[in-house]
Amino acid sequence: MKIVFVVSALIALAASDHPERFLDLQADMEKFLEECSKETSLSHDEVNAYLVEDGSENDDKSSKYIMCFFKKRGVVDDDGNFDLDKAREAVKEYMKEVHAEDDAEALECVQEKDTAEDTGLALAKCVQKRRVELEHKK
Repeated sequence: MKIVFVVSALIALAASDHPERFLDLQADMEKFLEECSKETSLSHDEVNAYLVEDGSENDDKSSKYIMCFFKKRGVVDDDGNFDLDKAREAVKEYMKEVHAEDDAEALECVQEKDTAEDTGLALAKCVQKRRVELEHKK
């Protein structure tokens, strides 16, 4: 099963600085994903599918799922502010898995929108689509 952009990116980002903590982070990620799934009634597979589709079905739920995860990992603070620098680093780490950490198109996905929710959802969709595109080229 593919992992949601948010999960892989944040695991990779956190593990890159402290590889000895990878297993603890992975356990935390699974816990966070389960909590966010319960909060939104969406499965990991549903969010994965949604991120690469163009329809607006589940926009609200998927946005809540993504924001839930970003908040639990500290990319979004308690006041709802989205940290674009942390997001850029997460994109680079996530794209390393397809040997494209400096992919300009993926990095251009990191753009502030009107709200943190809009920023998180747009970022996740944009980067996941780019990653799938690069994976299919190989």
